[in-house]
Amino acid sequence: MVLALNDLAWIYATHPRRDLRNAVEAVRLAEQACQLSDRKLPTCLNTLAAAYAEAGRFAEAVTTAKKAIQIARASSPLRFRHILIGINKANRTGKASIRLRVSPDHSRDNEESL
Repeated sequence: MVLALNDLAWIYATHPRRDLRNAVEAVRLAEQACQLSDRKLPTCLNTLAAAYAEAGRFAEAVTTAKKAIQIARASSPLRFRHILIGINKANRTGKASIRLRVSPDHSRDNEESL
């Protein structure tokens, strides 16, 4: 159930066709997925960050993305890479404003752009 909610939220938040995006529904579904997973799955937090960005809630998007990275980094480098790719994909598909750059030593540079 969590993964289905998360995947649908991701589609609503990041779909390349703007007419298929729904920021309000993306946030609702992503928040539900995060609640059901006790906010411990970085992929769900990543989706929530993308949904917040799509909804124009940029401060919350950045905070949530940082939390996703923190959890992913603690669990495995492979997940950390996946989270970064997901956030970057959200940025390329629309108005999402979180840019995360990772250097080879896995330090991060977070910035917001409106």
